[in-house]
Amino acid sequence: MRKCLALFAFNLFFIGAYSQNSLDETVEQGIALHDKREYVAAIAKYDDVLKVDSNHFMANYEKAFTLSMLNKYSEAVVICEKLNRLYPFEPQLKNVYVTWGSALDYQGMPEESVIVYDKGLDEFPDFYLLHFNKAITYAKMGEMQKSREAAQEALKRNGLHASSHNLLGTILLKDNKIASLMASLTLLAIEPTTQRAVQNLKQAEFILNGNVSIEGNNKINVNIDVNMLDSSKSPIDNFTSVEMMMALSAALDLDDKNKSESKPERLSRKMNDLVSMMWELRKDGKGFFWEFYVPFLKEMQEKKLLNVYSHIAYASSDEKDNRKWLDKNSAEVDKFYAWLKGYKWL
Repeated sequence: MRKCLALFAFNLFFIGAYSQNSLDETVEQGIALHDKREYVAAIAKYDDVLKVDSNHFMANYEKAFTLSMLNKYSEAVVICEKLNRLYPFEPQLKNVYVTWGSALDYQGMPEESVIVYDKGLDEFPDFYLLHFNKAITYAKMGEMQKSREAAQEALKRNGLHASSHNLLGTILLKDNKIASLMASLTLLAIEPTTQRAVQNLKQAEFILNGNVSIEGNNKINVNIDVNMLDSSKSPIDNFTSVEMMMALSAALDLDDKNKSESKPERLSRKMNDLVSMMWELRKDGKGFFWEFYVPFLKEMQEKKLLNVYSHIAYASSDEKDNRKWLDKNSAEVDKFYAWLKGYKWL
């Protein structure tokens, strides 16, 4: 009798384990369909699982995520609220908060979205995506300082998060060009061939070229923005003196000895000047950008990686000579990315 009971219990365990594995495999099939943007078919897979186990965590979460891709945000929110009630100690609940907050934001409920992100951050303070999504919501609300602060918190936890660099480069372009420049330059290191890279390269060129013009008789004019001279600016992440010097150094682009430079060569020269300037001024620099980006660029300079970086930064362009250079110097490119992967942020 005892042997029969033991065998019966083992069979129940085996059936349960097999069933769970089968459900997990069906969820994986749904994820594969989602990745191919076959969202309706993906949801059908998740529903197959939920017919067997209505509280299956991953099936519910993936369904909520896919529903968001179909703009069915209210349905996604309902599922996220359910998972929050059922699984208060589930580690993957951090991703639920991201989907939940985003769904609220897309429904035009940014204040509620921030509340959800803050709730998530109370439980998962080091999850960078919660900080980043909060930054996006604040940007949509026009709360640019709060957006900037949230994006910085994301980068403190994941320095290679390209979207946070992209956001900072965009929102600071008007008011803090050097800070914006450093964010854009860093994005170009992380993802040099995307559409975002094209835009960030344009932003970087715009800033580095300065307000320099040439008139008749080869007269060079350097136009300084009067806002640079505003003494009331906050001392935090103030790069006014650097921006002025960069504007003056932009005049060197018109020097005869530099006219034949390729774009990557010009970027390398300008970055070398920029990094040297900032390193000299760092003792008086305060704020996230001085502490986060300046040491990053300085180490790149010290490791003699500015040249290969400058070619990588132009990977999204149609420069045929640059593509040839990258192909020919693949070992240098690999060396750069080995350094970037191992770099210690903050």
